[in-house]
Amino acid sequence: MQTFDGSGLSFTRLWALLVMAVWFMLPVSPVSAQETAASGAMRAADICIIIDMSSSLSRGKAGAVNWLCDTIVDRTLRSGDSLYLVASGETDQVIFDGIIGDTEQKEAVKEKIRMLRDPEGLSFAVKTLEQVFAVRTAKPEHIPVTMIVCGTDITAEGNLLRYSRTENFAYWRVITVAEGLDEEVNRALKKALP
Repeated sequence: MQTFDGSGLSFTRLWALLVMAVWFMLPVSPVSAQETAASGAMRAADICIIIDMSSSLSRGKAGAVNWLCDTIVDRTLRSGDSLYLVASGETDQVIFDGIIGDTEQKEAVKEKIRMLRDPEGLSFAVKTLEQVFAVRTAKPEHIPVTMIVCGTDITAEGNLLRYSRTENFAYWRVITVAEGLDEEVNRALKKALP
């Protein structure tokens, strides 16, 4: 395998490291404000979550709502993270758009998630994703992450979803899109080339 320089760093290894870095940037356990301040190294996240409110999610809605509340809001989001949460449909409904603050605000976000209408009709999730990408400008100091919570009939395909990871659950799935990966690859290549 051809390498870029004498260090033996191949393109395949570089690519694998970049992809792994993107997937594991967010913490999976709660982080206190003291831990964040002490480390000084943790960057805030700019998270966009698109909930596909089509009929494909009808059987998985309860599981998806619980996962969003428990895993994302309670355990992943930290104070200072940006959250854009939208229910995708023929007309999109913005559930939350702002900076996450205290526990009381997290509880309000979870209550809005639990109040989502029952899924019905066609899927507009990819259209919503395209609209979000067209207008979204993440702050350079934030880690951009976009997730689509949808039924099992939506798959990661098309140009916007080419760098994505799909997690399958009973009757629903989460597609995480690695935004800006092209730029990350280009920066890494420039550093690796002699």
